[in-house]
Amino acid sequence: MEQICESRDPWIVDDSSLRQACVLGRGSFGSVTLIGDPQLRAYAKKTCPINLFSNLEKELDIMLRFHSHPCIVQAKSPFVHLENNTRNCYIYMEYANKRTLHKMISEFRGKPLPEYMIQREARMILQGLEALHAKDYVHCDLKPGNIILFHSTTFGEPFDF
Repeated sequence: MEQICESRDPWIVDDSSLRQACVLGRGSFGSVTLIGDPQLRAYAKKTCPINLFSNLEKELDIMLRFHSHPCIVQAKSPFVHLENNTRNCYIYMEYANKRTLHKMISEFRGKPLPEYMIQREARMILQGLEALHAKDYVHCDLKPGNIILFHSTTFGEPFDF
């Protein structure tokens, strides 16, 4: 069967068709929500109070500078959006369809992770940090809860970062 691809701009997220699925997490600066559209595309929507607009703008700018780096979460829109009738702003990011590193570690319930997983995860984290540091950025909140995992696109590998 022939697959038909849309000739749609990948940078345009149609707010009007999006529906919230669930809250993925909350932090001191705001929350991240899973949202989707009728074409089954999923996005992570990071929302924070408007007084933190500049922080969110800075985070988006960094994501855009590293657009297409395989170890850094990608922005799905080049804008910081303002929410109607609220005092919030938000950005769209790619959705990590698996979970955080913290959640994965906790699922092992105190048992050691297999060595191959530790090697792979450490390598990918270091590759992302190397890219950031090469451009004089420092990740100031690096912890397992902030490292997100994706289903792997490599046969036999369970996760991508």
